[in-house]
Amino acid sequence: MHHPDLLPAIIISAIFVLTFACAEILRIYAHFKVEATRKFVHLAAGVVSLTFAYIFKSHWTLLILCAIFVIIMQVTKKMQLLPSIHKVGRTSHGSIYHPIAMYVSFYFASILKKPEFYFVSVLVLSVSDSLAALIGSTYGIKLYRVQDENKSIEGSTIFFFSTFFLIHLSLLLLTDIGRLESVLVAMVIAILVTFVEAIALEGSDNLFIPWGTFFILYKLDGMSAIGLFKQLFKFIASFFLILIASYPSQKFGISGIIGLALISYGCWSMMGFDWFVPAIIGTACLSYTDIFLGPAKDESAQKRVRNVFYSVVVSMVWLIIASFFYHQRQLFTVPFIISFLSQMSLLWKRRRIELQGEGKEISTIQGVNLPARAAVLTALFLPPFFFSDNVLSPLFSLATCFVGIMMSDGFYFSMTLFNKSWNEITDLRARMWANLLSTFSIFLMNYFWYTI
Repeated sequence: MHHPDLLPAIIISAIFVLTFACAEILRIYAHFKVEATRKFVHLAAGVVSLTFAYIFKSHWTLLILCAIFVIIMQVTKKMQLLPSIHKVGRTSHGSIYHPIAMYVSFYFASILKKPEFYFVSVLVLSVSDSLAALIGSTYGIKLYRVQDENKSIEGSTIFFFSTFFLIHLSLLLLTDIGRLESVLVAMVIAILVTFVEAIALEGSDNLFIPWGTFFILYKLDGMSAIGLFKQLFKFIASFFLILIASYPSQKFGISGIIGLALISYGCWSMMGFDWFVPAIIGTACLSYTDIFLGPAKDESAQKRVRNVFYSVVVSMVWLIIASFFYHQRQLFTVPFIISFLSQMSLLWKRRRIELQGEGKEISTIQGVNLPARAAVLTALFLPPFFFSDNVLSPLFSLATCFVGIMMSDGFYFSMTLFNKSWNEITDLRARMWANLLSTFSIFLMNYFWYTI
């Protein structure tokens, strides 16, 4: 007896092969640019992928198809085949991220029994992202820089409106959500995902657009119109507070500010205002003092999305996990706080080294040692949580926060001993891993303290 997914898998595979062939024909005979043929494949494959949640019964089928696709993409790239996809004048891993995003979205849609979530997520990636790229590259005049890539206001605008209408219509047709709620959900997602697309690098939008759309849909599902209005207010307030806290100092580029605004909104939206406070205070400390970051000498020295991403990715992980275990958030509060403070402590130390290298005088506060840094940061950022409903144990939380910052510094210093080729990216990754190791260690301490 044949597996029910066998025939659909064969048909889908054949369609993908035909899509690649068409892209090569367009490149060779119609002289399409590689960006155009890439987006043709992106759009065609995305439209076909919309059917997956309705034709495949098992996620294992899609996992196998996606794994084969990734292997083919890697092999053809190394062998310099399929130039209609790979021969692009910038670094991009989009062809690898795309199938990974499809599978993960499909898997969670299957668990939640929400095929419409998968459909909407893939629709936004396939249509809005393609339109933004084509319109932006063809008609884009007002450009903005995201690390080493240029994007356009025109492309981002098209992405926003396309995403809004696609989500609005999909929710009206595929779900029983009310009209006002549909408009508000579409508005919230369109705003957030447009910002995500605007700062995504090296094809990572193929991951973050569908995952972001899916996750926000999941969080907003069933929310009342009043609740949705509150979400819009929280984002607007988060964005302007972060803008006020960061823009005047000119230490952060636009993409960095957007990244900070997104993580800050996530804190407030998913966990409450008390989780938002460290983000806004930390941003102000980084911007308005020279203890952690020195003035940017020119625009190229500004901290952009890559710096922000590596600095807050661990915080994002703890935030998302905590949002699923909201009633046990005391387990995650201190690890989350440490994820901010360990970065600030390491920047504090690195800034002192920079000043010493420049032969400048070191102030008393700039020259404090690690225990003093840990004590000051803990005393500034943790106590406000004792007045919220996190139900923290004060002495234990203060002690573990202090220890966590110390551990992060130790992990980071250990990594510097074994790495001979140190550069900015290496430093960002080392701080991220030191952050992850220290916060996970403190989480285990919190778990045993509160549950055993």
